[in-house]
Formats: sequence, structure tokens, C-alpha cells
Amino acid sequence: MTEDGLKIGKWVENQKYSYRYGTLTQERYRTLKEMGVVFPKRTPVKTEAFSPARNPSQSLSPDPAERWEQYRQMLIAHKKARGTVVVSRRDNPTLNRWIENQKASYRKKSMTDERARLLVEVGIELGMSNEEKWQAKLAELRAYRQEFGNCDVPQKHPVLGRWVNKQRQKKASNKLSTEHTAQLFELGFFDGAVGVAV
Repeated sequence: MTEDGLKIGKWVENQKYSYRYGTLTQERYRTLKEMGVVFPKRTPVKTEAFSPARNPSQSLSPDPAERWEQYRQMLIAHKKARGTVVVSRRDNPTLNRWIENQKASYRKKSMTDERARLLVEVGIELGMSNEEKWQAKLAELRAYRQEFGNCDVPQKHPVLGRWVNKQRQKKASNKLSTEHTAQLFELGFFDGAVGVAV
């Protein structure tokens, strides 16, 4: 097998990994299925399912970008399993250290805006201002609308559910700023949506 074949194989495995953890987009899933990729049945996954610290037979990708994404997926799995992004050293020392390194990277201004946005979407506090956090959530809502064609985010959505509900509550009680209201109207957030998120 060629080196390119190995890279493609690893990439496909990463897509299956994302599917298993429920983070693969529907569009990408459909495209891969059309190409003949066979996905395993989705089973509940514990945080430790992919953790080199707990299972040395599973190794992280040598590619820094892929390795970063693998850690992010571990964090998403942890949040799904435990309902929080707080990871203790005792619970998962490798993931704990990675989160601390990400926060340090953000403080040193050596983190890309995209990575900061992805971490904030999962729930990591990076010392961003409230406005920066709000804009990151708005960007995620834009991506959701682009994928699903609406802003009707289910309340159980792991990233946006609570935020969307909070924006509707703020609007109903006249506590949403004029600027934020305008941005949400521009996105079509209030079109046909009254009250709370579905």
C-alpha cells in the first residue's frame, strides 16, 4: 500500500470515529456512505474509549492537526458521558493536560481563531470576553442553519441548545441587546420560532 493509501485509510478511520461519537455531519456521512464507506452500528461510548493514557494500544495520530482533533473528540465524548467539560487529572490525565495546554496557548495568543471557536463551542472557557463567546455561538448557529436550513435547534443539542433557548428568553423579556437582536433577525433566528427551542 502506498503512503497516500495509508493517509486516506487513517482519514476514513477518523471519520468513522467522529460518527461513533456523534460528531460527523449528516452531509459528510451521506457522502461517505455513497462512496461505499461502511459505518459500524453506533454504540454508546465512554470517555475512556479513546484514551492513550488508559489504553496504550490506541495511539494518537502523528499529524498535529489530526491529533488536535482526536483530543477534541475525546473532550466531546467526555462531555456527553459526564455532562461537563471539566476533566480531572485522576479521571483522564492526558486529556486534562491537553485542555490546560490549550488554555495556555490561548493566553499566549498562539492559538488560531478557528481552534478557539471550536473549543468554546464544546464549552471550554478560554478567557474570552462575553461578546467574543456570544459571537462564537452565533457562528455555530450560522453553521447549523447552513447545514439544516433553519435555526430550530433542539434544546438537547450539545453545543447550541441551551444558548438558543437563552437568546429567545432574553428577547421575550427585552434583555437581548439591539445589536444581538439585529444579528439574530438577519440570520432568520426568530422566523416562525416563538417561545422556547424545540
